[in-house]
Amino acid sequence: MADFKSPTYDLDALSKLEMVAYWDTAGVHRGDYEGKVILKYEESSTDRNIQLKITEYNIDVVGFTGHVLVKGKGGGFNLNNLLIILVGVLVIANIIWFVLIRKIMKKRKK
Repeated sequence: MADFKSPTYDLDALSKLEMVAYWDTAGVHRGDYEGKVILKYEESSTDRNIQLKITEYNIDVVGFTGHVLVKGKGGGFNLNNLLIILVGVLVIANIIWFVLIRKIMKKRKK
């Protein structure tokens, strides 16, 4: 379906580096796909089979450590949005609770 190549990177032995590759998914239909990542080094190469699950705003990669960024429209509601809203609600609830307890304590002292 698609072949793409990342830029060439120079790595020292036992070092870690973020390697970036771009895949233009315009025209790719939603669904599950199989792929292969090939890492070439000196005269050798290593490959790993991966599975890709493509949705409207997300690409899930199975079988390979990686991070996928999707450009374009944001995809509705995700776990990060839910956690941010939940933390906000809890902060507001704690502030209200603190104010109510403070008022009750003031009434008891009188």
